[in-house]
Amino acid sequence: MTPMPAAQTPFQVSNGRFELKFVAPPESTDWIISQLNMHPVLFKKAYPERRVNNVYFDTENLEAYADNLSGISRRIKVRYRWYGIDNVAQNGALEIKSRRNQLGWKMQHPIPGIKLLHGDGWRNAITALKKELPGEGKIWLDQFTRAVLINRYRRQYFISPDGNFRVTVDDDIRTYNQWLSGKINLRCRAEPMPDGVIVEVKFDQSQREKVSGILDTLSLRRSRHSKYMTGAEACFSL
Repeated sequence: MTPMPAAQTPFQVSNGRFELKFVAPPESTDWIISQLNMHPVLFKKAYPERRVNNVYFDTENLEAYADNLSGISRRIKVRYRWYGIDNVAQNGALEIKSRRNQLGWKMQHPIPGIKLLHGDGWRNAITALKKELPGEGKIWLDQFTRAVLINRYRRQYFISPDGNFRVTVDDDIRTYNQWLSGKINLRCRAEPMPDGVIVEVKFDQSQREKVSGILDTLSLRRSRHSKYMTGAEACFSL
């Protein structure tokens, strides 16, 4: 994998934070929400729930997929993210997500002026995205040239009163294969897709020693999970 280039403005770069993932059965969403509502930390809703949509890009040789499959500590994902339930990708951002074990960083560049529609050609869509990006963003899409999949899911957001711990709960996860066609597919879902609820606990490095007490009360089992990997396996029928 090509090393991550140095961050350049106007990309917004997040501080490194830990992200711990848990996978629960599909019928457990209400139980998880009740656990958060009754948690001694007194988690509260951080934002209204919303639908998250992502286009995941990879190299022609699927290097990002291979890196995740092999379990190497340093992994990179390139995606275009937007929010909403319409079958139109708009008001989104290019995100470069880098992970080293459980520690993650994210670079983000808003792209408000682009609309991606079902049936549009991917080559023209990627060219349009690159025109709205600074030099660094263009470099990423020059390397990660293939749209592999689009996934969509409902996300609920929770936060501790002191703001040190954030929890997201994702369910109703859907995947749309982009690999087999040169056109944007926002309608034909990949099957079979394993059902489940994905819970992520996110916190700064300075809070690492405090997280065990929070996790013990949640009664969830940690799991190595990637929505990109799970979706790709459904698309490729692996």
